[in-house]
Amino acid sequence: MFVGNMVTEAIPARIFALYRIVESKKGISRRDLQNLMEPPGIYKGASPYFPAVLRAAEELKLIENKDNEVKLPDEKKQLKTIDDFRKYIISILPDFKDGQFWKCSNIVVNMNEAGFFDTPKYSAKILLQNINNFRRLDADEIRRVDEENHK
Repeated sequence: MFVGNMVTEAIPARIFALYRIVESKKGISRRDLQNLMEPPGIYKGASPYFPAVLRAAEELKLIENKDNEVKLPDEKKQLKTIDDFRKYIISILPDFKDGQFWKCSNIVVNMNEAGFFDTPKYSAKILLQNINNFRRLDADEIRRVDEENHK
């Protein structure tokens, strides 16, 4: 999700839910965690969601997955609310500057600043035209934009 290409399955709510389950269980087997995230009675067969969400949580260093045992890393993050989670993610985003998520997020933020989303007819074509011309935002700029959007 943050390293390499983005995936749509790893949305923040799913990653935060996985983190909270692992935190509450003080460690859990990968299989039991998957069964809680994707109850067998609802999901038949393999789902693309769990592996993507688990991988994103690992990339964000929210969890460790060793020998099919999922637990929190030694350093406790204490992310009790989705707002705590959001602030944590923003604080570590600069670690992923080479990934597709960082690059696309910069394009979208800059398009909004340029007024592209003020008109009803924006498209993927605009994104593609701007993908090679984006300016990198530093962590302070990302925090500022995030704080303005959540007032």
